[in-house]
Amino acid sequence: MNKSSIFFAMNIKDIKIHFNSSYIDDYKLLKVGDFDIQIILVSKSLENMQRLKLQSNKDCDLCSFLSGANINSRFELNQKYQIVPVTASIFKSIILAIDTKHHRHKDIEKVKDVLSLARKYENSIVFSDGVYYPDGIKRHFYLSVINKMYFPIIEEVSDQQKLDSIFNDLNGEVLLINNHVRSGIVIQSQNYEWIFHVYLEIEKLLGRSYSLSKYPFINCFAYKKEKQFQLIIYPRVVHKPTQYYDTSTAQIRVVPGVIQMSGIFITDSELSFKNLNIDSIKSVYEQISYSFTNLKEVLKPLKQKILNIESL
Repeated sequence: MNKSSIFFAMNIKDIKIHFNSSYIDDYKLLKVGDFDIQIILVSKSLENMQRLKLQSNKDCDLCSFLSGANINSRFELNQKYQIVPVTASIFKSIILAIDTKHHRHKDIEKVKDVLSLARKYENSIVFSDGVYYPDGIKRHFYLSVINKMYFPIIEEVSDQQKLDSIFNDLNGEVLLINNHVRSGIVIQSQNYEWIFHVYLEIEKLLGRSYSLSKYPFINCFAYKKEKQFQLIIYPRVVHKPTQYYDTSTAQIRVVPGVIQMSGIFITDSELSFKNLNIDSIKSVYEQISYSFTNLKEVLKPLKQKILNIESL
């Protein structure tokens, strides 16, 4: 499918061909730095979509979803995940991979699951908002699997002029997204075990401490590009920007997650939709993200740590 037919057709009627039109009230495309950012105003009738968000302080919202009538699902990764197609979404092609068990504590192995599902669903991106439960509440861990066609971020992280290589050998490569608005880390290799171990070393450099139960807040997504796995991680500084708490007409009621970091802002608020412009999005990203300069400094010891892994 032609990328330009999706991302550069500013006519809302054209955009709705590719999304579920009944759930979209308005759409705009912005160029923020070197990145294409899509802003989508969803219909307020999209209540089922909100039920999928894990925001309850008392229980796991996905339990009620999984117990719903007539869910057409199957199981994958050795019966570990229940694969559920989602119809109440702006995306025409989306499934949820929902862990069949509740979890309360950290589970680093989930990063391997992200990569394993990316291997299975080669036309999609597998999204994760994080693999930790800092509040200690039992939940079903879940991953969103969405068709690649919606995300120009793939084109952006394939542009070598926008990437700085900080490590490269026969096993794989680690690169930084060189962008003043938001930065991220790209880990690529044919060996997803190598990617996993590099990810763990990056976590340590970002401040992970088992003894203090401290874990960095990281959004990540993965996909297959030809024979290589691509894992893109966005370390986060804070969860919500100041605009979220603003009570004035400048309010933006969007909690940025992995979808927002990959370039799609979704809101059911007309005020937030109006306020999401080039300047405000830059401000949001600058508040919640590490800068390229900061990440480069944090990752200085990474090369030696990777070489230590490979020597084992």
